[in-house]
Amino acid sequence: MIHLYFSWPSHCFRANTGVAIQRRLIGKLRFYSQTGRARQAKPWIFAQVREIPAILLPQSLHRISAIITRRQTRGGIRPWGPPLRLLSLLSCLLVLAVGPAAAENLRYRTDYRVTLGALPIARASFVTEVNQSSYTISGSFKSSAIVNVVTTISAVSNVSGTLHGDRMQTDRYTLVYQKGRKKLTYDVHYQDGNVTQTTIEPQPKRRPETWIEVTQQDLMAVLDPISGLIIPEGEAACPRTLPIYDGESRMDIVLTPKGRESFSVGGVKGEAIVCSMRYVPKSGFRKGRKDIEYLRKVDGMEIWFAKTSTLKVYAPVYARVPTQMGTIYVSAVEFDG
Repeated sequence: MIHLYFSWPSHCFRANTGVAIQRRLIGKLRFYSQTGRARQAKPWIFAQVREIPAILLPQSLHRISAIITRRQTRGGIRPWGPPLRLLSLLSCLLVLAVGPAAAENLRYRTDYRVTLGALPIARASFVTEVNQSSYTISGSFKSSAIVNVVTTISAVSNVSGTLHGDRMQTDRYTLVYQKGRKKLTYDVHYQDGNVTQTTIEPQPKRRPETWIEVTQQDLMAVLDPISGLIIPEGEAACPRTLPIYDGESRMDIVLTPKGRESFSVGGVKGEAIVCSMRYVPKSGFRKGRKDIEYLRKVDGMEIWFAKTSTLKVYAPVYARVPTQMGTIYVSAVEFDG
């Protein structure tokens, strides 16, 4: 076991990073990239990391986990299946506590770095715009150079909706994900908090005998995975249970109070609210998936929220998820405190 030190938290974090596996992975990637044999590297990389459970990351980044952790099959990657939707937890990357400031035209941006221990996986950016009666949240994601040795992955997500007092109500959520030349699109429409239409292109192939279908009842009073952590001003970030639907899977994200911690991002310092997280799958996934079962049982997941100055909202500044290969960190690199 080693200690990992990060510059922005006020203290060091102890994490089981699976450092030996990470070093082998970095060494192999460096060897194959230098010799131009990236295609040969692919089977080795999949063999080394396919046991990582789908990871709590932004929605688009979770797709990287889904690709890396699955064996390749004839005809390409397996159908997208029940990806790790804890992403909703971090995919929102903006917990908006909308208050009086929502009456103005405001814009807020957050940037995040994602690592497996010390190994960079991806970067993500989210831009939120709020006016008198509506809001939009736009996210972009791109895999790191190390992941790009296997394949280039990018994604763009958008949420639009209307403001009702101090609450946001989603009208539409979209995700356009691209791996190499392959593209996957999710398009979800909402009305009064209920899902009215879901479109996935191309349509994934599923085995009815093992697939847990999403029922009509599952689609009532749900949140989208980007603005899913919207918290009205004056309410506590945790405890609360978030009913999330991401276009394929329905899950609950359970947040429990864990205290407060000091944080530092760039020149911004302050105090963050710390919540532990628990993932409860409901429907829209395949029975017996090891990554789903792992996340259902794992302990040690947490997320930190801090208040911004521009929008007067709460935004995640840090999150961590223990995995069998090490700890996944999502840390803010640009934050308006």
